Amino acid sequence: MMTERTQLSTVTMMLLAASATALGQGIGGRYWLPATGGFGTDGTVLTAIAWDQDGDGPARPALYVGGGFDQAGGIPVGGIASWDGRGWSSLGGGMSGGAGWRCSLTIYPPVGLVAGGDFSSAGGQPGTARIAAWDGVAWSPLGWTGVGDVTDVTTFDPDGDGPQPPLLMAGTSADPIYAWDQITWHFLGPVFGFPEMISFDSDGDGPASPILLAGGSSWPFGVSGLIERWAGPFSEWWQLWGGGVFTGDGPLEPGAEVDAMTTWDRDGDGPASPVLVAAGAFNRAPGDVPANSIAIWDGVGWSALGDGLTEGPSGAGLALALTSFDPDDDGPQHPLLIVGGYFDRAGGVPVNNIAVWDGGSWSPLGGGLTSDGPYTLVRTLTTYDPDGPGPRPPWLVAGGDFELADGRASPYLALWGFCPADLTEDGLVDFSDYLEFLNAYEVRDLRVDYAGDGLVEFADYLEFLNRYEAGC
Repeated sequence: MMTERTQLSTVTMMLLAASATALGQGIGGRYWLPATGGFGTDGTVLTAIAWDQDGDGPARPALYVGGGFDQAGGIPVGGIASWDGRGWSSLGGGMSGGAGWRCSLTIYPPVGLVAGGDFSSAGGQPGTARIAAWDGVAWSPLGWTGVGDVTDVTTFDPDGDGPQPPLLMAGTSADPIYAWDQITWHFLGPVFGFPEMISFDSDGDGPASPILLAGGSSWPFGVSGLIERWAGPFSEWWQLWGGGVFTGDGPLEPGAEVDAMTTWDRDGDGPASPVLVAAGAFNRAPGDVPANSIAIWDGVGWSALGDGLTEGPSGAGLALALTSFDPDDDGPQHPLLIVGGYFDRAGGVPVNNIAVWDGGSWSPLGGGLTSDGPYTLVRTLTTYDPDGPGPRPPWLVAGGDFELADGRASPYLALWGFCPADLTEDGLVDFSDYLEFLNAYEVRDLRVDYAGDGLVEFADYLEFLNRYEAGC
């Protein structure tokens, strides 16, 4: 009688003749992954976020992306779509009526996924212009009464783990910021320059409550980048935060702006407090600290990250996206800081529009992200773990205006991480990976649970074959 292993080997003798696929330039077994299964869009990706809709339930987390595109993986989606690690889905037909120049996503637990932008309706539902909520089934209005296109949405819980419900914050192209308490939209006053907002908790799990920060530019009334702090519910008062303004002669006119912020916990579960990272177009951080397009606030003052980010002979780089990326999830490695934008040097090291800072030095992320066209912009970064609490580590997701990841086609969207078919982690997808798969399959090793359902079965074998033939 034939064993299961023999049956599987017989079915796949064709693999013996398959040539090996090299994954390109990698770091620690991670690479820019081939855009298999239609991974990519037909236009600019402006924002990306992961959402596990049922929390600890059995459903897989999904990646949600929004921007100026009509299709994802060849499927009509109308500027917003979800990807479950295997294929794309439309969200109720998507958005209509906008130019697709503005889109932002956040998870607001009382209603689900919230999208803001320049659209006139979501899923054709009335009252969903500029901002709407997706509950996993349908779009619904949020009673928007603000002015201008919505440029940024974020969730802010003023008392952290306290009894107050979280607020939904919305920044606009007309400069005001608004807060929604699930009943009313409250006007919070103007913050100039299409503000980028973040909830920043300076002591992590400590007793201090988070604060809401908004970064932007004083343009058209000046040439400075700035970060302002909200005084609190439901004040219209904002105060300059971080000891001053960002200045310089960046690639955008006029002078300086803050385009992205993130929290970075440099030592993971260690004793150090999280820091705030600000990036954009500037040459000096508050306190007249030399810093090319990126700087860190440690609670006392600002400091540069080496020589920062530069582009060409002008020396002016532009950083548009930041994220903290923990490559081994709960493992011993510390989180890395990833930055994307428009630059060809990070700390003097040649890179292509995306780079990694490990706390002491800069490195390229493989061959980076590029285009055959006149420019490349990395506009959004996030992490996505397709099997949730499963054994596979998370992927880094990059979106923007680019065509190639490490020189291979990856239109507007790219994944960095372990290749699911490179089970030997040697940078090649070849017959040794097939043998490794058979060994893992025999003992039902969850490393090869490609469906993420807690079972290792024939469907996972077929998925491995698909990935093997596709090169990852």
